[in-house]
Amino acid sequence: MLRQELERSRQKELEYAKNEKTFLLSLSHDIKTPLSAIKLYSKALSKGYIPLPKNSSLQPKV
Repeated sequence: MLRQELERSRQKELEYAKNEKTFLLSLSHDIKTPLSAIKLYSKALSKGYIPLPKNSSLQPKV
């Protein structure tokens, strides 16, 4: 009886660890994707591949 309880507890712990890893991997992906888009957009802006929006505060003041 005690062994069965320990085995169930061990299985729950392994399942928890697996779910935690899956969650962290998906969270990591969900954060990386928008950050990559922002990084590439800002790089394109800085290299002049796309123009700054006219109402941008980054436009030089003349």
